[in-house]
Amino acid sequence: MTAAATRSLSVTPSHEQPIAAIRPSNANCLDHLRPETEPRSRNESALRQAPADFARRHSSPELCRVSWSGSLRWALSLALGLVLLGLVLVEAAPAAPHFPSGLAQRWCGTEKTFDFKPGWFPQNRPQVKVVYAYPTNLAGHFQTWSDLIQQGVKSSLEMVGDESRGGRSIAFDLGTECGPRHVDIASIPLKHDSLHYQDLLGDSPNEGGRSTEIQKEIRSALGLDPGLRDSLGGGIRNYAVYVNLGTIFKNPDPPPARGDVPGCPQGGSAPNCKPDDRPGFENVANSGGYWAWTWRSLNVPSMRLAMLHEVTHNLGAVQDTAPHSTFISGQPRGPTNPGGHCTDGSDVMCRPRPGPCAVERYDCNKDDYFNVAPPPGSYLDTHWNVAKSVFTCSYYSSPSERGCAPQPATGDFNGDGRGDLAVGVPAEDVGPVANAGAVNVLYGSFGAGAPSFGGLSSSQDQFWDQNSPDLLAAAETGDRFGDRLAMGDFNGDGFADLAVGAPREDVGSLANAGAVHVLYGSAAGLSASVAQTWTQLGIDPEGVEAGDRFGAALTAGDIDGDGMDDVAVVIDRSPFDIPEVRLLHSTGTGFTGFGTGGAFTTLPVQAVDLQLRDLDLDGHTDLLASDGTQLSWWHGFGNGNLAARVDRAAGSEPTNLDLGAVGTGPGPDLLVTNPTSPFAQISYLTNASQL
Repeated sequence: MTAAATRSLSVTPSHEQPIAAIRPSNANCLDHLRPETEPRSRNESALRQAPADFARRHSSPELCRVSWSGSLRWALSLALGLVLLGLVLVEAAPAAPHFPSGLAQRWCGTEKTFDFKPGWFPQNRPQVKVVYAYPTNLAGHFQTWSDLIQQGVKSSLEMVGDESRGGRSIAFDLGTECGPRHVDIASIPLKHDSLHYQDLLGDSPNEGGRSTEIQKEIRSALGLDPGLRDSLGGGIRNYAVYVNLGTIFKNPDPPPARGDVPGCPQGGSAPNCKPDDRPGFENVANSGGYWAWTWRSLNVPSMRLAMLHEVTHNLGAVQDTAPHSTFISGQPRGPTNPGGHCTDGSDVMCRPRPGPCAVERYDCNKDDYFNVAPPPGSYLDTHWNVAKSVFTCSYYSSPSERGCAPQPATGDFNGDGRGDLAVGVPAEDVGPVANAGAVNVLYGSFGAGAPSFGGLSSSQDQFWDQNSPDLLAAAETGDRFGDRLAMGDFNGDGFADLAVGAPREDVGSLANAGAVHVLYGSAAGLSASVAQTWTQLGIDPEGVEAGDRFGAALTAGDIDGDGMDDVAVVIDRSPFDIPEVRLLHSTGTGFTGFGTGGAFTTLPVQAVDLQLRDLDLDGHTDLLASDGTQLSWWHGFGNGNLAARVDRAAGSEPTNLDLGAVGTGPGPDLLVTNPTSPFAQISYLTNASQL
C-alpha cells in the first residue's frame, strides 16, 4: 500500500506511478518449502499457495516440474551457506513491480439482495457480477463472507494486473454506497437448508445438481432471463457465485468449485463440447451468461484462487489448441481428456504437474491464454486471448477509458476514485489564537463526464482546526496543528485517512510535548466522528516530557504487511537530546497504540524527517530517514521488523525528504531539500533503490 507524507502538503496525482513490489518474476518450484511465517509480499500472502487437499480435490494434483539437479544445487548452496557463514544469504530473484488496484481491504456497504446502482462501470458495460448465496440455516454470516470476498476479488484483480504489468485485468462489478472501492455483492437467501443442497451431488448443468437449483433461485431473485444470457441492467454479465454451504458432510467430498466453459453447454468433458478459439470479438466467450462457483469457506486462501480459476474458464481459457493444453488431440473428449488447462508451470490454470508447487502465475509463459501484447504471428495473436475479452479492462483509468478499479486510496478521502488534497497551514490563527494551525482539504471532482478528470473542487472543501467538533482538542497559541501530514488507509476500509501533527501541543502542564490527531475517511470525506488523538501520555514507557515535540515529522506505510498503513512519528527533543521515532500500529479499527499489536516500539532511528516506502522493490515497506547530516535506509521485512541499515551522505543538511516517480525507472526517486538554503532547491535526486 502506498502512502504519502510531506511537511505541510499531501497530494496524490490522478495516476501515480506504482512503485511497490510483489513476487519474483520467475516462479520457484521450491517455493512451497518456505514456512508460512516467512515474510512475503502482501499480494503473495493473499494468494498463498494451495494446500494439498485443494490440489487433490480439484480433479488432479497441483504439481510442478522439479529438476533434481536444480534441487540438489539449491540444497548444496544452502548447506554451504550454513557451514561457512552460520546463516543463509539468499539472493532475491528479479522482482516484478506491483500494481495496486485501490480496492479496500475490508468490505463496506449494506447487505442487499439486488444489484447496487450506480456502480463503478456503466450498467451496459460487460462485467463479472459477484453473488453470495446462503441456505436458510446459515443466515447472519454476510459480514465475514463479504470481507473475504472483497479480499478475494482484490487479490484476483491485482494478480492479473501484476502479470500484465498494469495493462489489463478483469472487470468485476464494483460500487456500494461506500464508493467504488468495494465489490458490489448481491446477497441471495436460498429456500432450503444446507443439507438439501449438499444432497444434490451433481455440479454440471447436465446433472441437474446444486448449481442448477441454486442458479434458478439466483435468477429469480435478480430478475435474470436465461433467454437473454442473464443480462443485468442492460449489460451482459458473467457471474461469480460464492455459496456458503457450511461443513460438507458428503463422502467422497465433491469438487470445491466449477465454472462454465464457453462453447461447452454440458460441461468441458461432454462429447459435444466445442471450444471457440477464434481471436475476434465474435468469440462465444464474449457473449456472457457464464457462471463460476465455489462451495468452500474462503478462510482457505486457495479458495480465492479457485474462483479466479473458474472465472478464467468463463473467459475462455484454456483452448484445446493452446501450445500447452491438457487436451490430447486425436483422442475423444471425456473425463480423462477434458482440456481447459495448461501443463507448463506454476499457474492458476495449469495442471497436472510432476511435483507440488505454489500457484502464483497467470499464464506463466504468456503463451497459452493471456498476453496483453502477444508477438505478431504467435498463438495468442492468432487465436483466442483472454486479454481481448470484453470482460477485461484497462487496469488504470485514462481520460478515454475507465480502469478496472479506482487508483489506490493514498489520497482519496471520500472513496470516489479521485485524488484529494490536504494542505497544512501550521501558522494559521484560529480566531484570536495565534499560530494554532489548521488543515484545508480540497476534493477531486469527476468533471464533465466519467471517466474524465475534473481536477480539484472547492464545493466540498473542509477546514479543520483543533476547535473542530469531535476532534477532542482545543486550539492553543503555537500548537502548529498541520505542521506535518501523513495519508494512508489506517483501518483498511478503502478510504484514505489523515494523520495531522501538532508538535507544539501542550500535554497537561508539559509545554510543547506534542500530539498526533487522526481523521478517518468515509463516503462523505474526512470525519472526526471516530477521530483519535495520540500523545505519549500513558503508552510510552519513557514517558512524556516538555519539549518532546511528538509529531515533529510523520510518514505512513504498511510496515507489518497486514494491508493497513502504520504511522512512524518523530519525537524531536533537540537541542537537548537526540530525536527518536515511534511506530503507531494500525488495526482493522484504526490505531491501538505504539508498535505491533499495540506494544511499545522505539525504532532505532535518529530523524528530522522520514519516509516509509518500498525502496528496493521487494514488496516490503522500508524506512528512509534523515538526521540532518546523512540519509539512513532501514530495510523492511513485511513483519514490522527493520534491519540492514545503510547510511549515505546527501548534500548539505538534508532536512526534507520526498519520494515519487521523477525518472523512468521502476523504483521511487528521492528528492532531498533544505528549505533554509537561499533557493530551497533540490540537492539530491537518485533512484532510491540504489542507496
